[in-house]
Amino acid sequence: MLSAESGVLSAESGVVSAESGVLSTESGVVSAESGVLSTESGVVSAEC
Repeated sequence: MLSAESGVLSAESGVVSAESGVLSTESGVVSAESGVLSTESGVVSAEC
């Protein structure tokens, strides 16, 4: 489990919780106001 100020990311459930809401990582890509998270590429970009 990874905890961050913006929210909590759970790898087991595959759900990302952020201030903007809850997004599913099943698609492999999660877009949020803080930045873009790509699970397929294994790269996390954020402008925090």
